[in-house]
Amino acid sequence: MIYKKRNFPRLLIILILTCPSESQKNDPNENLKVIWNTSTNLIDTPQSELLIIDNFRLIYSGEEDIIALSLETGELKWKGEIEGWRDLQSYEMLYDSEHNWIISPHFENLIVWDASNGDKVYELIESETGISISTASRHTLMQNGYAMVGSPTDLNLFSWDGKLKLSQTVPWTSRSIVFSASKLFIGQRNTVHGGLTQGRIRAFDAATGDSLWVYQTDNDGFHTRLYVHDGNVYGGTRGNSPNSEVVALDAETGEIIWQYITDNPLEYADYFLVADDYVFTRGTGYAFALDKQTGERLWGFGWGSSTSVNMVYLEGYLYLSNRGAVYVLDAETGELVHTEPSPSGDGYIYKLGVSEDKLFVQTGASIIAYEPWHLRGDQ
Repeated sequence: MIYKKRNFPRLLIILILTCPSESQKNDPNENLKVIWNTSTNLIDTPQSELLIIDNFRLIYSGEEDIIALSLETGELKWKGEIEGWRDLQSYEMLYDSEHNWIISPHFENLIVWDASNGDKVYELIESETGISISTASRHTLMQNGYAMVGSPTDLNLFSWDGKLKLSQTVPWTSRSIVFSASKLFIGQRNTVHGGLTQGRIRAFDAATGDSLWVYQTDNDGFHTRLYVHDGNVYGGTRGNSPNSEVVALDAETGEIIWQYITDNPLEYADYFLVADDYVFTRGTGYAFALDKQTGERLWGFGWGSSTSVNMVYLEGYLYLSNRGAVYVLDAETGELVHTEPSPSGDGYIYKLGVSEDKLFVQTGASIIAYEPWHLRGDQ
């Protein structure tokens, strides 16, 4: 089933960005309730997404440390020192519940931390392993270890003790990886020339590294996180091609379940999220939702600035940000139900996160825990 978007008039694009509807104007409701506000004292821009562990611990990375806060109070639990090149090179840290470990990839190394106290369990250093960890963009947990994209063409599988089990070259640049049901799925991109970016989703046997199937498109590359839900693989593209797409594939065969193709220059995947009945895709100034089962477009929402902040979903509501405020949207209709401004003096908003009962906003100065919209006290 293929949904192809008709030409999107330039005038209409301008109207979306400059003339918001009544529902997109400032919401008259009171601000969300602040549960706690913890200063972070960061110097550099936060790069990694917030990691929520079992609804009791929040992990974030500073310039020199990986830091754990209490989810209930925002109090400091522990700090782990990051030596050498300190930036995280992946936008996500992983949590292994079996061992109670946190895994964080950095420019020159990969560190495994004890989630209870921040002690280092072990460290993989590029100069010692020969694995080019520095360009890792995504990694994923497996049943008996974890997998990581190293150099742009390498797939690396590790056991839990940090020993390399398998390493192989995978043509094209790999930008994301996810494990599900004994398979690894990799999202890739390849720029043929300035006007065309191709994309691939590839499936591998997680035990042997054997290739199982390949899906390829000329509608841009798969740059962001892939998702596997209910036996389907979901991905969204961005790049230089005339069209972009969102696709759902059968995880066993690679066959297309549905495909949404668009020539709207605003509809590309800078961030990508699959949750409940919806597939959410956002660029730097526009977000839209598709029906998870059919790929039918449900709604679009634009704001008048170019920003790159992750989006989060909780209990029927999607949370977006233009760096200066958080937009709360009804996930079913796209209606803007609330606009939460960044606290005065806190600087720009960089990351969003959610637990079962909290919305987390990381600014340039602090991490703030809010009561989320679905639990607001006036309802």
